[in-house]
Amino acid sequence: MPVAFEYSPMLEMLCNNGLIVSDAHLAAAATKGCSDALAILLDNDRRPMEDRLPGLREAFGLASENGWPECRELMLRRFEDLKDVDISVGLKAASDRHDPNALHTILGLGAQDDGSALQSACETANEETARQLLQAQSYSTHQLNLALEAYFNSVNDANMRRYQVRRVESAIQSRTSLYQTFKFTSTFGLTMEGKYAVLDMLSKRGARVSESLFIKAFAVVVPMDEDFAAYLLDNMGTLQDGCGLRSGDFLTLACLWGRERLVRGMLERPDSEILGDGIGISPIDAAEASGNAALVEFLLSRNASDRSLRP
Repeated sequence: MPVAFEYSPMLEMLCNNGLIVSDAHLAAAATKGCSDALAILLDNDRRPMEDRLPGLREAFGLASENGWPECRELMLRRFEDLKDVDISVGLKAASDRHDPNALHTILGLGAQDDGSALQSACETANEETARQLLQAQSYSTHQLNLALEAYFNSVNDANMRRYQVRRVESAIQSRTSLYQTFKFTSTFGLTMEGKYAVLDMLSKRGARVSESLFIKAFAVVVPMDEDFAAYLLDNMGTLQDGCGLRSGDFLTLACLWGRERLVRGMLERPDSEILGDGIGISPIDAAEASGNAALVEFLLSRNASDRSLRP
């Protein structure tokens, strides 16, 4: 039967050959959003209405909850006894599967997001879905903060940290330089560009994350996406809630991963100087540990004029 839902002629043939339509069939079609299949099943359901009604109500609820407006409207047009379900309940499901058409219809029917759909879109840096939602309604600062937090949490999730540990272990075992551990740039979202657009949209609306979450995410990004790390530094003041962080706080970390281009950019910033004792290791020491000879040479050339780089 699941295959027949995707191919209407097959389902019609089954019905013509005596298929007895059940509540389970209706529920499955509604859950999957197969509106053509649902219409065929409804046309061929020969049971008395009093027997059909509980299953119809269940299917209607499933279509609503799973964000399938075509199935909802199909059933509303045919059955007056169905108790309407708030169309808003389907926003998150439509956002989860990145369905712009369903979102457009649901939002057009007056749905209001409680913040969960926006969080889902931002978690994967889905630019199109996030823009649809942000343009359709106004979110509170708290909801925007949670959406931004959802993205940063996805960057810093347990799977990503485990992946980094495995790559470092592999580098040590194969005696590969630390700066060569991550040879491919990660997307940190559905697309390379989407993360920038989503973060810009949220930060311009006042969303901020905690300083600690920003630090954790930045630590994950540095070895894997140098351009994104530079973006986070450039936008640190409008992404994290606080003003205590400086570029210099991250300089040694960038050196440890041998990110020469990032380090060069950081040293051009006025806030790149390392204050206090730091973490007990100089940027030059960290660069040497990374195995990036070009970065070490660059830092040594800066050492005579930049006291903060000295061991």
